[in-house]
Amino acid sequence: MDPKRVVEDGYDHIGVRYAAWSATLRAVERDQYTSLALQSLPAGAAVLDLGCGTGRPATRRLAERFAVTGVDLSRRNVKLAK
Repeated sequence: MDPKRVVEDGYDHIGVRYAAWSATLRAVERDQYTSLALQSLPAGAAVLDLGCGTGRPATRRLAERFAVTGVDLSRRNVKLAK
């Protein structure tokens, strides 16, 4: 079986639970890096989020001010991020 397909199927299956769990990890650091990006990027910047998952929480904050393109192996997670 294709390893990419295994990862995609896995995240399609657990994506929502994984997003909720991972949001609790390193929340302070994630917030600091997101704040730095918000302060540093020029108005209207285009942002590429590789491995965007369901788009929480950093992607959503960035999308409030910038054009964000999210890329993820899991098609289900990309749909949830939209």
